[in-house]
Amino acid sequence: MAEAPTIQPQTLPLHLQLRPRKSRTKTGCLTCRTRHRKCDEKQPTCDNCLHRSLACSWPAETRRTSTADARNHGKPATTMATTRAIQLNKSSTGDSTAPSTNMTVPKPLPWRPEGILADASSRSLFEYYILNTANVLVSSRKADNPFLSCVLPRALSDDLILNCVLAMTGAHRTYADADHKYNYLYRKHYALALSQLRREISHSDAGQSIRFLLATLLLTLVEAINGNDHGAAALHLRASQPLVSAALTASSSFDNDAIKSFLVEWYVYLNLVSNFTFKSDHPFHGSSTDHWLPSLEHIMQQNSSSTFFGLSQGLFRMIPSICALGQQRLQERNQGTVSFDSYAKYASLERRICTWQTPAGLKMEDEWAEQLSTAADVHKHVLLIFLHSAFHGSPVADDEIMTKLQPELDSLLLITQRLLSYDAQAQLLSNMLWPLVIVGSWLSDPDQQQMLRDIIAGSPFRMALIDKVMLLLELLWNQESHSNACLFGPVGVQVIMERYNLEIVVA
Repeated sequence: MAEAPTIQPQTLPLHLQLRPRKSRTKTGCLTCRTRHRKCDEKQPTCDNCLHRSLACSWPAETRRTSTADARNHGKPATTMATTRAIQLNKSSTGDSTAPSTNMTVPKPLPWRPEGILADASSRSLFEYYILNTANVLVSSRKADNPFLSCVLPRALSDDLILNCVLAMTGAHRTYADADHKYNYLYRKHYALALSQLRREISHSDAGQSIRFLLATLLLTLVEAINGNDHGAAALHLRASQPLVSAALTASSSFDNDAIKSFLVEWYVYLNLVSNFTFKSDHPFHGSSTDHWLPSLEHIMQQNSSSTFFGLSQGLFRMIPSICALGQQRLQERNQGTVSFDSYAKYASLERRICTWQTPAGLKMEDEWAEQLSTAADVHKHVLLIFLHSAFHGSPVADDEIMTKLQPELDSLLLITQRLLSYDAQAQLLSNMLWPLVIVGSWLSDPDQQQMLRDIIAGSPFRMALIDKVMLLLELLWNQESHSNACLFGPVGVQVIMERYNLEIVVA
């Protein structure tokens, strides 16, 4: 199979990384205003967006065309083209996940009176996306969040992407606010997005691959956030695989390179965290993920901290190799053998994990680098547990495996609690659900089980997915009364999932 072409995302030159001013202009592009960057106001594309490969979007009142003014003449002053701003703070939403500092983001691009955002409920969801949902999806800070800088401008110019965003936000807010109104909006926008995607993808050209890939990944996230446990998220993720190939071969431009980098990393991340068992027929084991790792590696070389992996990209990319070892050991265990090849792979992977270190020379604030390093420390310990589980190859624990794992489990719970004390806990915990499933699968002490419940309950992620993960762990923890042999680890999780017909993506 031919190696996927590499991507060369652009980075922002240092001379453009200006300190924020106390008074901000209100005439810059929407992308700079959302990212809290000074805009030079060059149209149609400002220098910030040009060098960061971002879509440069402008509010209607700054467009230098007389036809726009004539078109807006006599329209209500309540459209999104007005200059009124929405305040991003906790008091305005009553949501604990809202940013802790006050920020002003202008209303985005105008819409037609019959457009999607003319509806007050849909507009409310859109604002909630900016205030809350987008900020808990990635392990990067708000200024570098591609769900704002990349997805938001596309949602404002494309009904397909907008419906996907509103469906995802509706699924999030349905659980967060326990309001059936948002469940209706989630289903409405989900149906609209799915219908439009099916209609357009059947007779489209290769030039639409990036757009369709973004839509399918958003729909994957919709089902994951909504806690679907019947494989709907996995179906969307499988459907996105051929689109990645087409997207990588799409014509290069400033705008395309930025979104391609984001989408490839997002796709690989979703595939990797789908692996929390060693099931041999798992669609994302092996080559389906490995094929994209060269492109991902090139992206990682351009950035010290990634959107989804934080500083842990080198650890995450070992997951497919550990899963392959787990499959091999399951077959050997059924035959009552242990091959030299298995020992060699196990020793090699253990050495790689133990010697792995966070990237040197990080170009970021000391406090943020320290917090990301703490998160990477969690991933390192969890990957060792995952590796030991793979080599153990059994759903039943014995003294040997518990002797290896217990020190790791004891330290991990304490480190994870420390993450909750950071101000940026929402970003730091965004890629912690996979580790928590692995850790939880080995907990037998009721006190430690309760500690994990408290950690998850104290996280900022109010999503149905969290409940489904806890349900999975509770079913595993309560097996003692139903079986003579207690189930543990990723292999035990797979037994539980098959027994109760569960299939979830812990994204």
